[in-house]
Order: sequence, then structure tokens, then C-alpha cells
Amino acid sequence: MPEQPLIDEKRLQAICDGDTEGLHYLLGIFCEQTKEDLKNLEIAIHSGINDEIRRLSHGAAGACETYGIPALSIPLRAIESEIIKGQSSNALHYYAQANVIFHRTETALAHYQSTLSQRKAA
Repeated sequence: MPEQPLIDEKRLQAICDGDTEGLHYLLGIFCEQTKEDLKNLEIAIHSGINDEIRRLSHGAAGACETYGIPALSIPLRAIESEIIKGQSSNALHYYAQANVIFHRTETALAHYQSTLSQRKAA
């Protein structure tokens, strides 16, 4: 898979239009929803519920793209693509990648928000 940045700062700035508090709120919602989606995606993969796998991977990937989280969208789109092709053998592999990237992304977002708060305080 091609390397993508964990976060797209320009996209994040465009979302909040300079409103640091609003961005903090939105990213909190994004992280909580994505965490829940990944948990449900794992359950769906282990249960072999392909319609649910496709729905969850599609929705989570779209949210990542909307919020400027490009690296995480890649394995989620790969899961969706596998399911659309009628193949699910690699879904757990891509899920594991997504889970690792999500945890790295949470850390990167926390750092990014901290940096924004420091800039605002200065």
C-alpha cells in the first residue's frame, strides 16, 4: 500500500476554518466513532457478515477522507474492495493494518491539537 500521511493538516484546517475548539470537538467525535466502527468491523469480519463489513469499511473510510486522515482510509478501502469482489480472505489482514494506523493517528491528532493549542496561547 502506498504511504500516506497520518493526517492532512490542510484538510483539518479547512474543516474548522481556524476554530481550534470546534476542531477539538469534531476530532473527538471522529475518534470515538472510528473506534466504535473498528470494533464493529472486527466483529463483522469474524462473523463473516459481508454486507456489514462493506458498510462499516465504506463509512469509516469516507469519514477518514472527510476529516483528512488519509493513511487510515487506505486499508479500510482495501477491505471494502475485497468484499465488493466477493473476497474476504484478506479482510482481517487489512483490519489489523487499520487498527495499528488508527492508534498511531490518535497519537498524531493529540499532538496536532496540542500544537494548535500552544500556538493559540502564544
